[in-house]
Amino acid sequence: MIKGDLAKEMRHFNSARLREPDDVPSARFVEWSRQKLGRLGGEEEPALAADTPEAEAIRAGLARAGAEGGQAVFDGLVETLPELLDALTAAPVATVSAHSEIPAAPGIYLFSEEVNPIYVGNTRNLRNRLRQHTSMTSRENQAALAWRIAVSEAADAGHPVAGTRKNLEADPEFAEHFTKAKERVAAMAVQFVVIDDPVSRTIFEVYAAQVLGTDEFNEWETH
Repeated sequence: MIKGDLAKEMRHFNSARLREPDDVPSARFVEWSRQKLGRLGGEEEPALAADTPEAEAIRAGLARAGAEGGQAVFDGLVETLPELLDALTAAPVATVSAHSEIPAAPGIYLFSEEVNPIYVGNTRNLRNRLRQHTSMTSRENQAALAWRIAVSEAADAGHPVAGTRKNLEADPEFAEHFTKAKERVAAMAVQFVVIDDPVSRTIFEVYAAQVLGTDEFNEWETH
């Protein structure tokens, strides 16, 4: 699902990182939700008899909730995800400093090296956030991608990475890894799409990261 300038270089793309649609968690979740709405019980709780008034009432309630409530909204958002990914991967490709204009608007962005997607991010202000990612003066809580690269490379080099972020950032040896990582991110190509709705951005961020295979540096665990 990579188009535009990326399509010209697909012969170099690490296709093993791409996933089939059925492997995307959002697709599995939607299917699970539909199955859940369609049944009246689970393994631990027997289903009501299909022909009882109680069962009919439950079915009617679930149908109304699905057609009129949050399930219908969620399904509608999911249907837009492939189109949004097309727009993201077809967007202009350039380093942050080389982009002619980056709007101060909410959206989703994609960092890539050559044609390999590296990181998908979500922000309320594309201009400010992308500058933070690529500024050499950014701190650990601003240059998230560079920080994760630095931690990975420092660990590979045998440098301890345990402890607080503040202490690690103050370590001169680790600081060298962080500086090099920020330089690396600044040299990456970035693409972005403006998306105003925060729910759509949240769902699309996870979807794009999963489909493009940016698991190495996209983290979803909460603190």
